Amino acid sequence: MSTLLVTGAGGAIGTAIVHAGRQRGYQVVAQDISDGVLEHLPSDGVTRAVGDLTTQDGIADVVAACGDRLDAVVAAHGVAGAGAFEELDDDTMWRAMRVNSASIPPLFMALLDLLVAARGSFVAIASQAALRGEPANSIYAASKWAVRGWVEGIAPAMAERGVNVRALCPGRTESPLLETTQREVAAAMGISYDSFLRDRFAEIPVGRFAKPEEMATVALYLADADPRRPTVLAATGGEVTF
Repeated sequence: MSTLLVTGAGGAIGTAIVHAGRQRGYQVVAQDISDGVLEHLPSDGVTRAVGDLTTQDGIADVVAACGDRLDAVVAAHGVAGAGAFEELDDDTMWRAMRVNSASIPPLFMALLDLLVAARGSFVAIASQAALRGEPANSIYAASKWAVRGWVEGIAPAMAERGVNVRALCPGRTESPLLETTQREVAAAMGISYDSFLRDRFAEIPVGRFAKPEEMATVALYLADADPRRPTVLAATGGEVTF
């Protein structure tokens, strides 16, 4: 049975990817920072892996949970980093960079031998903020631009080794993280949250936010071993093009 690792599996998109992976027949390893955020996941066909991916020990624990086979990875972990730049403290800025971007390369390197053996895929969840900077969201955007840049830089060399490295840039997707981020952005811009939402809906051609299940479908599309899949895919409802 093929194995799929999903990091940030306790989040809205991560959870949707776990369910979609099981429906497609994957044995799923579901990682997050604590066991409590994974309690809602199914037990059948899902192995929980708890660890902090900004540490070597946390990465080692996740690698161990994958066993001796790994066909695909979707790195869906991340934290918010919104707010007026001059009001952000150092801890907030460095945490966003460590979790959202700096954790990705060492995780990939730790899993590389397994992925080479399976001729597998590694999909990093970036953001539409990796395609266009956003007001009052500069640190988050910087962390996601770093992810996209890393993917574009490493993908050709990894393809020669049979490993597909790709980035998914989701648009605004319904989740607690998105709501928290948008409330922080609205506050930094000095407008009400309702006004902020009206403005955002007006900017999205499809007129709504995406569902986590929709992003899960796209993530697994990129996780497919077919080399014809794009290296960077923008799924933004038309708000930001690539």
